[in-house]
Amino acid sequence: MTRAIIPVASMLAIQIVVSICVLSLGVMMPAVAADLGIDPKLIGVLTALTYLVAAVGALLAAGPIVRLGAVRICQAANVESVLVSEEEIADGMRFLYGRAKLACEPAAAVGVAALLAGKVAVQPTDTVAVVVSGGNVAAEIASAILGSHEGRNPS
Repeated sequence: MTRAIIPVASMLAIQIVVSICVLSLGVMMPAVAADLGIDPKLIGVLTALTYLVAAVGALLAAGPIVRLGAVRICQAANVESVLVSEEEIADGMRFLYGRAKLACEPAAAVGVAALLAGKVAVQPTDTVAVVVSGGNVAAEIASAILGSHEGRNPS
């Protein structure tokens, strides 16, 4: 697990710096353009070039990602993967909404679903943390999932 910290922290730092650089240009462009005597609309060209380079870079990075990417890091850290069904994910969503008052998207409930379904070996004395991130779900879908199994105890 310790071996995974340096590559993950490095990747996060690079992503933060690049994001700050790209996003700050759009905010600063009017002032910078006036000082340089160029048209502020050129920020669109710069943004397009940034995304083009990112797309090409992502394509070229396929080899190193396969060799050194997230899957390899998880393998090095002995991370276990489990499969959960859609119904178990829905159970996880209902549990999170009913017990924690979290309105999350289905993908965000996967970790909780695995725990509730007993697919992860956990002892009563273990401390468990699950990241629940994302609320990108249409109201109709969330309502249908949360409304199914009416009267069911979410615990």
